[in-house]
Amino acid sequence: MSTTYPDIELTVYGTEFTRLLEATALFHANPRDDDRNAVVRCFARHDGLTLVATNGTALGAGILTPYVQEGAGLFAITAAQVKDVLAVFKRRLPKDATADEYLLSVQVSEDQIRVVDRSDLFDHGELTLTIPPPEDGAYREAPDEQAMRIAAMLRRILHDQAPLDLSDGCTMPHDRLTRLAKAARILGGDLALRPQGNVIVSPIGDTFVAVTVVQEIDRETHRAPFRDEVSVREWMRRVDDMAESGVL
Repeated sequence: MSTTYPDIELTVYGTEFTRLLEATALFHANPRDDDRNAVVRCFARHDGLTLVATNGTALGAGILTPYVQEGAGLFAITAAQVKDVLAVFKRRLPKDATADEYLLSVQVSEDQIRVVDRSDLFDHGELTLTIPPPEDGAYREAPDEQAMRIAAMLRRILHDQAPLDLSDGCTMPHDRLTRLAKAARILGGDLALRPQGNVIVSPIGDTFVAVTVVQEIDRETHRAPFRDEVSVREWMRRVDDMAESGVL
């Protein structure tokens, strides 16, 4: 058992925490492409615990209110560590148990994050995650600088911007839509889509929001990646023919 004194200690509802962590982690970068952003960044503040992740073209952020909180600060959970946490603590509750009974302790110190099952529902498991030490040599943006930069980016996005003109459509890769649908499924909420600036803002309930970059259609060329008029008109012709003549 660790004897490191925690700088931050949170008691959170286990089901809520693991669902939020899983949904937010959908939006972090692939470690092979961008290890700097292959993390879920956590803001322990006076208004709760906020989790944020981004891969450069999409961003997910969620917030929960801890049952108990001592201390405040920033910490990060790497992509590999997210999998470890979910493998140990993402659990189906016993039939007669309620979500309020499943409590986890999250203790954060300078060099480790320790997650402990405080409930009597399971086996009181625990997991210790090592926080990598600062790198030597060339300058690299510190974790707190990264976190503040991403928070500032999210603030700019969510402030009022001129909405996209979607009358001619917009396009995005299918994996971005899949990511949004998975987040909604994990959190058990409806997915809303709101055009804003050059992104689609997608709130899920009142505790999670995703931001996804989209591409407007070029009204003059109507070229790939979305064929726009060519594709829509061809479908209109086909459906008109089906409606009028069936299979003949």
